[in-house]
Amino acid sequence: MKHKAQIEAPLSTREAILAAAAELFSANGFAGTSMSDLAEKLHLSKAAIYHHFESKESIFQTLLQSSNEDLEALTNKYKKFPTNSSQTSAILQEFAEFMLSHRDVVRLALSEMKADVMAQGPEAHHAMLRLQELLAGKKPTAESKMRARIAMGIIFLGIVPPPHAHVPEDWKWELNLDLLVEIASDALKSKR
Repeated sequence: MKHKAQIEAPLSTREAILAAAAELFSANGFAGTSMSDLAEKLHLSKAAIYHHFESKESIFQTLLQSSNEDLEALTNKYKKFPTNSSQTSAILQEFAEFMLSHRDVVRLALSEMKADVMAQGPEAHHAMLRLQELLAGKKPTAESKMRARIAMGIIFLGIVPPPHAHVPEDWKWELNLDLLVEIASDALKSKR
């Protein structure tokens, strides 16, 4: 089944600012996006944006923090190791949905402000390592750890455009999350 946008309640002004900023920062870079660009995209005044955020940097930090919190929530949901492939697929499915909903922020974090991203704290790294541990199994081997990293990489690369790559304006591909999760699940299976 292909991923389709769900009908959602209208965004608050704060949420709209964050969504537009993630899109513009991802497309134009953090330095290449001004508060005027953001105001123009949203049809707001810069004063309206500054009412919600003190600076462009605070918008970026809020985007990172929100993504980190969502990833942490995903990993906290799975306290136990999966015991079968359907549970493993469920973890991969939720990871794919996370990556899809945060792809602009992830792409931005990869391409911009690396020092700030690293200073943000190890939360995102710990959450990614926890997901890898879950996918590698209760008694991980070097092979199962590698397969877990590859499975997560398949999802990541299938959803997040490379940093600094030109992404056309109309780039709203039909992403088949089920197929992506199936391919990632196959990577976890040992052929030995």
